[in-house]
Amino acid sequence: MIKDSSNGIKAVKAAGIYGVGFDSPHSKNQDYSEADKLISSFKEMAFKTLF
Repeated sequence: MIKDSSNGIKAVKAAGIYGVGFDSPHSKNQDYSEADKLISSFKEMAFKTLF
């Protein structure tokens, strides 16, 4: 699941779901350290690069 906030990543990880952090220009000062993968563009979303 793709999330652009610290709380979103925490929620998906608490649910046991693979979490992708989306570091967008609109999401400032977020902690993505719990994300399984961090992206800054949807061009990075190729299936083979996510896992």
